[in-house]
Amino acid sequence: MTLFLITGMPAFLVLILNTFFSGTYSGRDVILAAGKGILWFFPIFLIYGLASGYVLPSFEGATLYVSRTLLDLALPYLMAIAAYLISYRRDLIIPAREQFLRSLSFLAGFYMLFAQYVLVTFSGWYAGYLYFLLPLLWMTLTVSAALMLANFFSRVAGGIFLLLPAIVILPFVTGAIPYLYVVNLRFFAWMLTILFAAGSILALRRGFYPK
Repeated sequence: MTLFLITGMPAFLVLILNTFFSGTYSGRDVILAAGKGILWFFPIFLIYGLASGYVLPSFEGATLYVSRTLLDLALPYLMAIAAYLISYRRDLIIPAREQFLRSLSFLAGFYMLFAQYVLVTFSGWYAGYLYFLLPLLWMTLTVSAALMLANFFSRVAGGIFLLLPAIVILPFVTGAIPYLYVVNLRFFAWMLTILFAAGSILALRRGFYPK
């Protein structure tokens, strides 16, 4: 059951590249960006470890939503986005397609190691959520974030600034999913996850970023 959690993100990255960008991307650039994401895991891990100590685990009400959203989604996601922006701060204005591939690869690299951390520290948690639903949420967040970053840095004008709060708000919106799972509304948790994943893939398929 742990296979999807451990290998899901690298397999997902390869699937996206071969399905939507077959033969048109630089394998070297992808590996370099993913490698940076992997290296950034270690300082992020230290900060995450400190921050998570202030998040009390809970299994009911608003505190359940807050704890699972922060620990599972918002903290690692937002720190990985910040790490990407810091890492490429001198080279952020690039064509949207390159921005998407680079940010997707970077985030995938980070989550490759974060998944291993979760496997050890979250052991004993709800198996269906930990091994399947949570990795799927990470995959969807990486695609969505990469699409928004590609749009923002290619068309910084007018309403495009709404993408900045959207990037930040996204994990807090999807935080409803672990909440629904824990309170035994698992059908709705899975349906929302599938819809979210399908929406991000459809946006990618339709090329919802500047050419």
